[in-house]
Amino acid sequence: MKRPDVPRPPRTESPAPSPANNARVTSVETRRRARSSEGSTRVRRATRVSSTTARGTTARLHREEAALARQAVRDARKARKEFEKNEVRRFTARVRRRRQAWIVGIVAVIALGVFVTVGVFSPVMRVEEITITGATRVDPASISSQLSDQIGTPLPLVDVSRIEEVLRRQNLVESYSIESRPPHDLIIHLVERQPVAYMPAGTAFMLADAAGVTIETASSYPGGFPLLHVPSDQPSGPAFESAVGVLRSLPGTLRDRISEVSASTADDVSFILGDTGQRVFWGSPDDAATKIRALLGLLANWPPGTANEYDVSSKDNVVVR
Repeated sequence: MKRPDVPRPPRTESPAPSPANNARVTSVETRRRARSSEGSTRVRRATRVSSTTARGTTARLHREEAALARQAVRDARKARKEFEKNEVRRFTARVRRRRQAWIVGIVAVIALGVFVTVGVFSPVMRVEEITITGATRVDPASISSQLSDQIGTPLPLVDVSRIEEVLRRQNLVESYSIESRPPHDLIIHLVERQPVAYMPAGTAFMLADAAGVTIETASSYPGGFPLLHVPSDQPSGPAFESAVGVLRSLPGTLRDRISEVSASTADDVSFILGDTGQRVFWGSPDDAATKIRALLGLLANWPPGTANEYDVSSKDNVVVR
């Protein structure tokens, strides 16, 4: 099949460029080239700046790394020296302790020697006065005169056995203690025997303490303490000990009223209230607190004139007669 002929438009030729157009084209091309050259210059300049900055950063990093390395070396040296020092200290600790012990021992010996020298060979600590305390029945002047040979003796060298010998001769002294009070005082503290009752001694009466030691003797019964009757009138044995135990357990308000105490065995102690003449059967010294409460109750409920005897020997069964 044959294609139809299509009419084509007439071909027109481009007009020839004029001189003015050529001048404009040249100017545009020149500006483009200038801008391209300026851009290249800027790129090269930025590249140089970036390269310089990178080199500066690298140098700073190198300097910091070098400083850290030097610090690490210094720390390592310091740690090494400390370790060596600790090791030396650890291995020489025993030697140091031994040296310190020797020094302390030497100082102690020197101090002891100085103290002994000052106390023994100098008048700084010599006895100038002997004081007796706690003496009421004992004559303190007599004891001091018997110990006058201790005056001038250094306190550390006081003859204790000599003091004991003098005090043992004092029957009224139950116990004592010796006190050295620097620089010059020697003090003797006495505890005298405490009397509890009089006892018949032939035609006289002796004042005895709880141990049966005679404190003093009187030709007649002077009062002030109960008159104690025990078998054979001997200040010893179970009956004496029970009677003394009862007297010491009573309160002062009751003990001061007692005029006589009797005991034939350890379990039949009795006493008489001298102000009223009433007799109390006490029994053994056991259960003293219970018996005291019972007796005080009986005295309150059955006063003098209503009862003559009180029996508290059995704590469960008190009797009034």
